[in-house]
Amino acid sequence: MLYYKITSARNEVKSKRGSKERDRLEEKMRTQTQAINDDSIPAHVCIAHIGNDMLECAALAKEYVVTKDMLISLFHKLSETCGFGVHEATITEITLREYSRILAEADGNDYIKNDDVILDRFGLGWYGSYHHRMNTREVILDQTKLLVDAIRPTVRVSSNALIDEIKRIEKGRSYELHYGHPVHYIICADDDESADYLTRQLVSSLVENDRILSRRMFVIDCKSGNNTSLIEKQYCISGGGAVQIKYLPDNINIGEYSLCKNEMLEIALEVVKSHAHDVLTILRLPSVLGDAEDKLEDALQSMTFVKISEDAVDYEGAKNYLKLRAGDLGIKTDRNLYASLNKNEAYKSAELNKIFDAWFSKRLKTSIYPQYADLSAYMVSPDAVKGNAFKDFEALIGLSSSKELIKEIIDFASAQKLYPVKGGKPSLHMMFAGNPGTAKTTVARLVAKILKENQVLENGELIEVGRSDLVGKYVGHTAPRVKAAFRRAKGSVLFIDEAYSLVDDRDGLFGDEAINTIVQEMENHRDDTIVIFAGYPDKMEGFLNKNPGLRSRIGFHVDFPDYNAEELCNILEHVAGQSSLLLADDVREKVMPIFEKASTISEFGNGRYARNMLEKAKIKRASRLIRMNPEDVTEKISQTLIADDFEDLSVGRKDSQRVIGFAV
Repeated sequence: MLYYKITSARNEVKSKRGSKERDRLEEKMRTQTQAINDDSIPAHVCIAHIGNDMLECAALAKEYVVTKDMLISLFHKLSETCGFGVHEATITEITLREYSRILAEADGNDYIKNDDVILDRFGLGWYGSYHHRMNTREVILDQTKLLVDAIRPTVRVSSNALIDEIKRIEKGRSYELHYGHPVHYIICADDDESADYLTRQLVSSLVENDRILSRRMFVIDCKSGNNTSLIEKQYCISGGGAVQIKYLPDNINIGEYSLCKNEMLEIALEVVKSHAHDVLTILRLPSVLGDAEDKLEDALQSMTFVKISEDAVDYEGAKNYLKLRAGDLGIKTDRNLYASLNKNEAYKSAELNKIFDAWFSKRLKTSIYPQYADLSAYMVSPDAVKGNAFKDFEALIGLSSSKELIKEIIDFASAQKLYPVKGGKPSLHMMFAGNPGTAKTTVARLVAKILKENQVLENGELIEVGRSDLVGKYVGHTAPRVKAAFRRAKGSVLFIDEAYSLVDDRDGLFGDEAINTIVQEMENHRDDTIVIFAGYPDKMEGFLNKNPGLRSRIGFHVDFPDYNAEELCNILEHVAGQSSLLLADDVREKVMPIFEKASTISEFGNGRYARNMLEKAKIKRASRLIRMNPEDVTEKISQTLIADDFEDLSVGRKDSQRVIGFAV
């Protein structure tokens, strides 16, 4: 469906009407609006606002056959029958949210009988109740282009794949009618600016060549909160336009028990296939897909996708890009602008923009505003580490020995920032060794934020990768994947989980290539990227022995011991408090022996075991409450977990303790 706003200047400006005349006009408008918008017409037009010298109208087209000219014709017909003489009308595409607002204004002014009836007629009655629950943004891409280009007019993303596809689009089609979408698109980019530019250029070409009718696009975040029903509704109201599904590591909030990002992607892809012909889908993906790549191939076998990504430029291309950035501002370049460029590396626009912005900030103080040249940059106090992330780190349960070493690492990194030493920067790369559920990933995420808050790292994000993200399926694919991961992690922490999985059963395979490339990139990016390897203690030693230079480049080895029963109880109470749940007084007495027993089982899950136990208890609480008399269920009772809600999750495990012998 397509949504529009129609505006037109009036020929005559009448004096203010009395209440009786206004009532007659409103009744006439309601009657004529209903007569003109016959149920057999797949469109609707109504006047929403009457000014002294203009009219504003809301318009909807349900079918492709309804053109803008037809909508304007209906508008003129309605205006004339209501006694309004108007000039030439202007029609502008708008979002569904804006359309529903203008329609509500028409209802509020009594120019239509009921806006809900109109929305129901076109299958939009649900929108008012659901739109606030959707993890989406609705944009008109030509408006977005104006906004983004006004902020940064110097974006020059190079993509040969985009150029080739635009050439195919411009060839048109063999038949006059629109039959659907021959292909859909994958936009691969690690920064929003490049992705937005590629998307705008692509959609503009599709609109100009009548491949899609609308510049309106829903952007769906692939994360918890969206389900099949909501995504289906979004596709149903996007006919004639495009939907972008955004699947990125940094916009996915994965809780212990929420759907993982791959499951959310699968939910979205179910809907994508059912609307392949009426809605254009643009998948917004990171450069390195990892384990999502196989799922995409399996789920979308019946659809054809064109992959469009930004091309990296070599050293000379990077210099030209930076020169253009400076030229747009009328500023002369100097050798400091190119000092951080490496002749052996390739660069994308996001990296080059960071380089330029850092150089330009210094030029502002030294050349453009020289009165500030003597002021040094603000530096953190050496007295103590600061920031909310550090408070969260200190609040973690247990990990006393690990915490002390992490604090030393943070102090060491902060000291290097405050008092840089000559002769090279010491390595801050780390290895986290511990069993599952010992908070390795949580600590890594907090370390990244702490180093950002204390100006050790520029971005402070945690870029999580595994073997599937780094090791390619074919010869020549692995090294580029590893280098792409380091580019994404520039200014942040690259977290390689289960790093020992890179070790193959024999030498010379793709895993070895990945490890060798990692060692090389650790050295190349030692000034701007921190690598944290994580895995089981007994398996990490074999990983370190795989490459002679690997061990020497890891400056800190941090052990994450298993939690004891007391710590597991504290974790259970903490997680319950985060969910606004209360624990009865006898809960600790019930769960303490369960935790003591579980801690004797290999790989029992540690903190994850406590969280799983809480989730099971919440399910049993629900069953208990549903069988109670509703009048007896107070707010406190509904929030309280009792001892009977908790059970031993280790029962039935193969390695759980068993008694062999005869019962007496």
